[in-house]
Amino acid sequence: TFSSWKSTYFTDSQLADPAMSGALASPAGDGIANLMNYASGLNPMRSNVPTSVSETAIVGGYLTMTYVRNKSASDVNFVAEVSSDLKNWYSGPAHTSAPVVLVDDGFLQRVQVKDLTPSSSGAPRYIRLRVTNP
Repeated sequence: TFSSWKSTYFTDSQLADPAMSGALASPAGDGIANLMNYASGLNPMRSNVPTSVSETAIVGGYLTMTYVRNKSASDVNFVAEVSSDLKNWYSGPAHTSAPVVLVDDGFLQRVQVKDLTPSSSGAPRYIRLRVTNP
């Protein structure tokens, strides 16, 4: 779980400080939140820059995102969201493809999802990964 993962990386005093070990904290100062580090199989105490949590590209005429998923992080949800204005974000089968596992090494998976609006539509398109711990 996220809680047991935090115990692996943080001391008791750090665990008591949400600015260090909270879900949205970035103790390495790299801008990657602890919850995203956990979900992606990264060490929160090391700067993961220039490592990217996700990569985007146009594949087959569609904006596509590839990300790494920690298979043992079973208590998080990964949601790909798309937007044309950076204000309104949409997810689900009407907006994004189902995730496709490209590589699975037993611990981590490289997963790909695409925007269902073709990049040739003329409208600007954006894609992001939202990770939640319900």
